[in-house]
Amino acid sequence: MDTKMSGQSAARHSQAVLATIIVMLGASFALAGLATKPACAASPCNREGVTLVCKRADRDLRIIQDTLSPSGRYGFAWGFSTGDWTDRTLVKDDRDGSYYARDWSGVENYLVRVSDGEILKRLAGSHFGDRLLYNRWDYRVRWSPNSAWVVEENDTQLIHAYHIEPDDRVIGPFDLKSWCNDAAFKKAAAEQLGRQGKKIVADESSASLSQVNAVGNDGTIDVTVDFNDDEYDAKIGLAVGQNPASLGARLISIKHPRADEALPQPGHE
Repeated sequence: MDTKMSGQSAARHSQAVLATIIVMLGASFALAGLATKPACAASPCNREGVTLVCKRADRDLRIIQDTLSPSGRYGFAWGFSTGDWTDRTLVKDDRDGSYYARDWSGVENYLVRVSDGEILKRLAGSHFGDRLLYNRWDYRVRWSPNSAWVVEENDTQLIHAYHIEPDDRVIGPFDLKSWCNDAAFKKAAAEQLGRQGKKIVADESSASLSQVNAVGNDGTIDVTVDFNDDEYDAKIGLAVGQNPASLGARLISIKHPRADEALPQPGHE
């Protein structure tokens, strides 16, 4: 009898130990799930009508048309800071089904990873709709072919450059508009043009960035600059600065667009 009782006790003990192990494993998996789940879980961006919409726990983000990177990995998006999308805040354009904000005050812009809708960078601009153009409001994005560099032009408000690292860390913005109006840029431009035979006094010069024409894989930006009321083609080199969280720039070259035109030969008009 003692042997039988000992066997039953051992069996009950084994069952209790097994049950405890199962409970502990279940709790561990649950805790692991909580630890790895982001505070604002993002979901993939899916097409709704004319654009992509990234549905997040805290807000919906709408990808602005024609702002996707060449790789398709990144895009520029707009949304409301409160995450509140209602008929009172959105207006539908019946021509193409796109949307824009009735009230711009709560609009925010973002650089987004399209695969999961993750916000990589909150941007300074406030573009307010799915389309690039709204009456006189002009929004443009120019990417490098390798999707590592991008310039955002938000109407006349700002022209910002960004660099995206392989781990999706975004460096920037670098204010191209302000840099081209800076004394250091004017001095560098005057020196280069002086070597080309054009005498310019930097301190008395005016300079402004007219437009961005192309962005290279190495961070070279081709731009048109208005320098002393005349347009010049310039190349600006961007690179990660000594501070790994910021970008630096230098003027690579500047010349008049007709500088390379051949002069007429004698006897020819």
